[in-house]
Amino acid sequence: MSLVEEIKNAIESYVQTLLPTFEKSQYVWDSSLNSDSKSKKFFAIKPSSASFVSGTCRTITVEQEFILEIGDSFRNKRDTDLDTDEKIYSIYEAHETIYKAIMRDNFGIARVQVVSGFSLDAPVIDNENKNVKIESTFTIKYRTE
Repeated sequence: MSLVEEIKNAIESYVQTLLPTFEKSQYVWDSSLNSDSKSKKFFAIKPSSASFVSGTCRTITVEQEFILEIGDSFRNKRDTDLDTDEKIYSIYEAHETIYKAIMRDNFGIARVQVVSGFSLDAPVIDNENKNVKIESTFTIKYRTE
């Protein structure tokens, strides 16, 4: 197993422990393809861009971004989007919970050094599938050896 996959699996484990009502997306790279996305809370972890850190001695050090997507379904009434609004704030809170947990720990992986650079995207509302999702991006610095 590659270190990137090991880190992704560790993040997944944190999400499953801290957000037990959320299910792993069947389609990680395009959550709109999930067949049952209308009826559940979901999450996905995606490794993203990476760059080598200069100035490290005798080991290769990488800073890599990971994307955490968290989503939930909504059921608005005809005259209000209150349910969507509530889901959005709940998803923001879920992201904060996960980020606090992962930045305090190295996932039990000795080569992970630092978790930093947390950012949140704007909510994406999918009215067709009646769900809303928010992605966060954070950087993990790790040694390859």
